[in-house]
Parts: sequence; structure tokens; C-alpha cells
Amino acid sequence: MSAFVDSETFQDLIRKWPNAVLQYLRKRYYRRLVYISAQTTRNREASEEIVHDALIEIWKRSEWLAKQDGLLIGPYLLRIVKNKSITFYHQSVSRKEDNQPADLLDELISSMPSIESGLIKADKYNKLRDIVSTLPDGEKSVIELKYFHGLSNDAVGREMGISKRTVEKYHTRAIEHLRAQKAFIG
Repeated sequence: MSAFVDSETFQDLIRKWPNAVLQYLRKRYYRRLVYISAQTTRNREASEEIVHDALIEIWKRSEWLAKQDGLLIGPYLLRIVKNKSITFYHQSVSRKEDNQPADLLDELISSMPSIESGLIKADKYNKLRDIVSTLPDGEKSVIELKYFHGLSNDAVGREMGISKRTVEKYHTRAIEHLRAQKAFIG
């Protein structure tokens, strides 16, 4: 959408050909806006409707928009399309979650881990926790904060009051110790 139409050009267009504004905007922006919208909505048909609605909205407000100094119609139109596309996408996702067909539920249930695999994972997790508890305090704290609480190295350093480099040193030592204990984890 290069060579945007500024408010002055838009004003001239409205004065000279008021009935041609919609056609002009459609010809100039339609294909590119549909493409951009479809990237968000994942639905070409809906994107065409979104762009059409946005063009109508611009056309209805054309006189007011032409009075806005420095307004570039293209980016303004793009913002409308993006917002409408995001709204459509969020609504379609929430509709899918509310109305899952029975076969999707069957697929979801069949892909859920079995009770046995859950027990095996829990057992391994508990063994790992036991091994981590044998680490020296600094190494143990780094592993717990990183892996059990999901903190980054920077956040671990801030939490423990140590440098990022020290966090990395403790992490390396702890991993070496845990690798040596791997036979006990199974």
C-alpha cells in the first residue's frame, strides 16, 4: 500500500467524484487488505467481507475523514481492517471452543495420557526432586527456580541475589551432577 492517499487528495476526490470514492478505494486497496486480513483470520471469505465492511465504513465517514489534516487514508483503512480481523479471529476461536463436535472430543480423550503413564511420570518427577534435594544449596536453588518455577537465568539471579554468571556456573554443576545420577531416575 505505497503512495498513500492523503486528506487533501481525498478531499479532492470527494468534491469531484463523491460517488466514486468507494470504487476508488476498492480498486486501490482491496486485494492487499484482503491478503493482510486473511493472514490473521485464516479465512479468505471472511476477510473479503471484513474489507468490504471497512471500505463502506470509510465511505460513510468520507466527508469527516477528508477534514482531518494529515490523515493518510490507507493506514487508517489498514488499522480498521486489522482490528476487525483480530476481532473475527478471537470470536471464531471462542466459538470453536464452545461448540466442539463429538469427534474432536473423542480425539482429545484418546490423546490424553493414560493413568499408567501419568503415574510413571509422577514417579520420575519425584525421583528427580529427591536427587535435586541432594545438590548443594546454590545448585539446588538454581535448578528449583529454573525448572520447577520456570524462571530465566536473570530472574534466578535477582531472586538469589547473585550474578547471571554465577547462576550459569551453578546450573552447569547441577546438570553434571544430575547426569551422573541419571541411572537412578530410570
